[in-house]
Amino acid sequence: MAQEAREANLTLPRHLRMVDYITMEPFLLYYPRIVELRRSATNSFWEHCGAISGLSKLLLVSFKVILVALLIISLSNVVGYWELADMVVLLTTFLQSFAVMYCVHWGWHRYDLSIDAVIKYFACGFVLCTCMAFTVEALEYLTFQSVVIGLVWWLEVREVEDNGYGGGGDGSMTTDDVGHGRSLAAGDDILKGFLNRQPAAKIFYILVSSYLMAGLVEEVCKYFGFVMVDHPDFCSERELEKAKATMPLQLLRDREEDDDDGSAVTGENGDGPNNQKNEAEAPSANVEQAPVAIDATLASFNPAMQRRSLSSIRSGVTVAMVAVALGFACCENILHIFIYNRSSVRSEITTLIVKSLFPVHPIAAAIQSIYVCRRDLEKDPSIGLGRIVLPSVIFHGTYDFALMIITSSWQRSHKEQYFYRGNTSGVAIASFCVSFFIVLAGGLYYMFSSRAQYARLRGRGELGSGGSSALSEA
Repeated sequence: MAQEAREANLTLPRHLRMVDYITMEPFLLYYPRIVELRRSATNSFWEHCGAISGLSKLLLVSFKVILVALLIISLSNVVGYWELADMVVLLTTFLQSFAVMYCVHWGWHRYDLSIDAVIKYFACGFVLCTCMAFTVEALEYLTFQSVVIGLVWWLEVREVEDNGYGGGGDGSMTTDDVGHGRSLAAGDDILKGFLNRQPAAKIFYILVSSYLMAGLVEEVCKYFGFVMVDHPDFCSERELEKAKATMPLQLLRDREEDDDDGSAVTGENGDGPNNQKNEAEAPSANVEQAPVAIDATLASFNPAMQRRSLSSIRSGVTVAMVAVALGFACCENILHIFIYNRSSVRSEITTLIVKSLFPVHPIAAAIQSIYVCRRDLEKDPSIGLGRIVLPSVIFHGTYDFALMIITSSWQRSHKEQYFYRGNTSGVAIASFCVSFFIVLAGGLYYMFSSRAQYARLRGRGELGSGGSSALSEA
């Protein structure tokens, strides 16, 4: 896919690549209506929902079909472990993400980014970013596990006298004891046993897992999720002008391709009246055809309406990156609820509540958006990919590291030290407090940095036609 994108960039000019991939619908077949609603400051949510592309409609229809299929399965008891209560929790998980997205977008930035863009960015985070992140994380974990297993076997450690987790025995074995200990056969067994015997190694493992395996991978994937989606909200006035000038020819080309496909299907039936008719009309194929007439909405579209302030573009970037993060977080929550922590409906609801209270992914994405805009809007040459993702990696990694350290300390104490008082309330309270302060610190960092950036952008004033091109032509 990436190679095809590079080839397309080298072969076709930018204005000919302004289409929605999958549906191949040109931007200008739906974007003029979006601009019209934005310029007229239309407050009707449903009118904005009606001005979406064919790709967004396809995504919504696919989402509905999947939900209906899961609902039927839950009602029919075809799958024993998928019940109606699970369906309710699943719908609640989606509604939680949609509610946050509604507040962030429609509540504060409805004219800075279109609903069509929100749908596409959310879907990208839900499907593409999660697939990329979990694949890379799995490869990293398998690599690390293979290294540990290789070292253990290289040292010729085959058996341990105790349970491997420091739970009994003095750790020494004589020659006569060989064959009577517990075999370290499984990779997870070796890794857990080693880490529980070596607290320093376990802290290092948690550090690597938090900042590299989780923080770095997930934040980079979310960043590229934002980059992968090409939307006309961030196109320049000049790009839209070129695209509009070539739209009649693009529509003519699409019509000819449809005619060719129809002719090919007809030709598969062999010789016949239709085939003879096509042959009779073949000489006229070389005659130059007039461009296809465009509809009134596109004809009246003025690319100059794309002009926006840098502050508006900056808000659009933030909402787009938060939409990617919410899609990613929604998919991650589903995995945590129904796979990692699946034991009862109560545990599923508890996991959802905890995940909802601490929006780590959206805050990290908002922090990233500040540095994306510093690079593309403020034209800061010192901002690269590393500077963009580093603050969010530190925030995300610190959050994961703190929780994993608390949980690890509680487990290592055998529920007798640190936070244990006869139940798990101690570790839960500690985890809640640490999570609250880390999320609060991340939110405050974004708030103060965002205010400073808005002040700098307002100081530069309206940039006219360059306002919208500042991001797309960076």
